[in-house]
Amino acid sequence: MNTALKIDTTSVQQEMENLSARLIQWAKEYYTLDAPTVCDLKYDTEFKALLALENDFPEFINPNSPTQRVGGDRLDGFEQIRHRIPMLSLNNAYTDDEQTSFFEKAGISPDSFIMAEPKLDGLAISLYYVNRELAYAATRGDGQIGEDVTHNVKTIHSIPVVLDSSAPDILEVRGEVVMQKHIFNKLNATAATSNGVQRSFANCRNAAAGTLRQLDPAKAAKRPLDFFAYGVAESSETLPTTQSARLDFIKALGFPIHAAAKKIPLNEIGTYAADIYKKRDGLNVDVDGVVFKVDDIADQERLGFQSRAPKWAIARKFPADAQETTLEACDWTVGASGTLTPVARLTPVQVGGVTISNATLHNLPEVRRLGLAIGDTVLVARAADVIPKVTAVCARPDNRRAIEVPSHCPACASPVRQIEGQVAYKCTGGSACSAQAIAMIKRFARRDIMDIDGLGDKLVEQLYDAGYIKTPSDLYYLCFHAVAELPGMGKKSADKLKKGIEASRASSLGKVLASFNIREVGRSACRELAKHFNNDIKAIMAASLEELLEVELFGPVMAEIAYTTFRSDAFQKELDRLRFGGVQWEETVSVADSNIQQSLAGEVWVLTGTFSSMTRSEAEAKLAAKGCRIASGVSKNVTTLCAGAKAGSKLTKAEKLGITVVDEDHLMSVLAS
Repeated sequence: MNTALKIDTTSVQQEMENLSARLIQWAKEYYTLDAPTVCDLKYDTEFKALLALENDFPEFINPNSPTQRVGGDRLDGFEQIRHRIPMLSLNNAYTDDEQTSFFEKAGISPDSFIMAEPKLDGLAISLYYVNRELAYAATRGDGQIGEDVTHNVKTIHSIPVVLDSSAPDILEVRGEVVMQKHIFNKLNATAATSNGVQRSFANCRNAAAGTLRQLDPAKAAKRPLDFFAYGVAESSETLPTTQSARLDFIKALGFPIHAAAKKIPLNEIGTYAADIYKKRDGLNVDVDGVVFKVDDIADQERLGFQSRAPKWAIARKFPADAQETTLEACDWTVGASGTLTPVARLTPVQVGGVTISNATLHNLPEVRRLGLAIGDTVLVARAADVIPKVTAVCARPDNRRAIEVPSHCPACASPVRQIEGQVAYKCTGGSACSAQAIAMIKRFARRDIMDIDGLGDKLVEQLYDAGYIKTPSDLYYLCFHAVAELPGMGKKSADKLKKGIEASRASSLGKVLASFNIREVGRSACRELAKHFNNDIKAIMAASLEELLEVELFGPVMAEIAYTTFRSDAFQKELDRLRFGGVQWEETVSVADSNIQQSLAGEVWVLTGTFSSMTRSEAEAKLAAKGCRIASGVSKNVTTLCAGAKAGSKLTKAEKLGITVVDEDHLMSVLAS
């Protein structure tokens, strides 16, 4: 007879749920409210008690238990996630006058309120919740596509994995992942060594980035990170009408907001920036500036966006760390467009935790403005705490030598000419210039262009010098057996390059156009161009000047350059070689090439709210297939606004402007026709 004690599994399961709930609440009090109600010993004791019960009764483990935030199998790589709403950058200001002028030009009245917060030096992260559970976390990436880092984000205890019942069904919260200074110092103090050399991180941001991109979440968990939310990108429910109230809303849901974030009158932004600058060394996270946002959401929507940044927010950057060193020489580099750029070669110096041995000098007028010469003692700063820059001359020795633009290209010996009406000097060698050709291929392979994994700068140079590639399209005709024979390569490296090139064949038309480095036509403009013409390359190449001017972001100069470029033999030849090499993108067939009726040609629609029949993205794609242009904001150019459930301020604005408003039923009838 079995005399073993019968265990009341119901009570065990209930106890596990109670322990989990208490630990989640205590974590919220500690990380979010900054008001802990229990000591660390109490938390650790109950955490161990829950862990012990989960070991004995694994069948009752809740995937969202505090003990399960570290775990999962090691990943082979990172999946990509397309942001439903782009994660844009911010424009920068460096003085009180610049930040004040920004809001004056935006038409913000002096008595308006501004949401001010420290600009944390970390990594921007999107947290997407579905039915109040964390569905995924993604890095900013290029603003359009980021990396799925959910496995590591779940190890960050200040990020809630499950939200309470007061949260919307769909919620996207954005914020910054950082490493606190004391964690960083401890990490570097115990850093692993290799061949007697300590492997340490340069700064907190690098350490946070390295941790978040760990493929093994168990390793990531050993480097504690923190998170501070700064906004809401999407919600299935109507949100408060001010930035500050929205932060209060997500703070109540369990998301940490930095203690120094506050709503202030516009006339106090200078005082706020100065105060944070004075305090930044005493803060436990790295701060490289402050961010100011118009508090009223209606004003934000009225102002809208530029191609890469909102018109209602600005980052005030703090002065960068700077050190003195000697300018030993000036080299001239040649870029993809042939422009010569002076680069200072410096006696190596530590600036902001990074060893600097070269720095940009921008152009000859900047050299003349500084009164700079070889041999000078110069002040080097990390502009925006990232890019090394010579900012001043501290001493001028008697034997100093003037810096002059070379008369001939340092790469191909072609004559150098100054561009008429510009300060820039260019090599006249064109595609025959090795420096231009190599720079063009390097740019083509960049992550934000064609994203070719395994093709680093040194390998580009090696392939070019071997005669295997002369233009970007040559990459798609490589013989990888020959590549494997190159010094330092081998079959494994050649196979990696082959996979990277094969993966890059599936691209977007916007990126393909951007890969040509068309003068004045940047990546954002290329995306708008592809979007405007529904990914129809034939329509783009046949577009008139007037039609190109209708593209958002395009002005007369940009339209003229694009018009000329699309009709050049060199452009058409390279495009053909890319397509014959297998480069593809999703293409919308035009009316001239099919019998599809573009019933919405010429119309501009905005979709807002939630829809039950399909997602908003699906509806936008179907509308675009009918020739309709999709806009993100309401303006006088919009012809129709489709309002789903819980439509917000866009609906109100459309009604004020007299724009036609339709519901989901009408949308479905249009798509079915």
